[in-house]
Amino acid sequence: MTVVAKRLVLAALIVATCLPAQAQIYRCRQASGALLMTDDPSKFPPDCTPVGESGSEGVSGSFSLMPEAEIPSVGSGEVEQAVREQRERLEERRDRIAGWRDKAKALASQYEQAVVRRNEAYNSWSYDSREVVRESLEAMTRIKKEKQQLLQEIEQARIPSPDQQAIRQTLSAIPD
Repeated sequence: MTVVAKRLVLAALIVATCLPAQAQIYRCRQASGALLMTDDPSKFPPDCTPVGESGSEGVSGSFSLMPEAEIPSVGSGEVEQAVREQRERLEERRDRIAGWRDKAKALASQYEQAVVRRNEAYNSWSYDSREVVRESLEAMTRIKKEKQQLLQEIEQARIPSPDQQAIRQTLSAIPD
């Protein structure tokens, strides 16, 4: 096949695919004002008034295609209840994440205070300083354990990555 013949076949295919499909569309308007359109007028409900080709009936309303089945009513409140429950779960999750962030900040602050108390006790070494150092070291050990528990908790909760990174960043002030 020559190049010219290939181009002619290609052009014919393009023209053939661009031709509009011919189908009769029937329209009617329900008493509620909804405009229904279909290619089979037997699908129209009995209360439907046929609409002419011009479409200039002057009645505005919602547009809908012919539904295959009856659309369920939303008046029962099931959808609203589901949305309300979803919002409550989302709010609970946000509160939990905020709580974890606050706990991470508190742990970092407590650790920093324990380090400061320990260092001050080292610098002013006295008999009483030994007790302060011991208490500070115990607090630092407890805080490190709480840090590990918090990290495990947020890992299991599968919170969004930016929140998890922010909590981990805050906890990075506490060495392992």
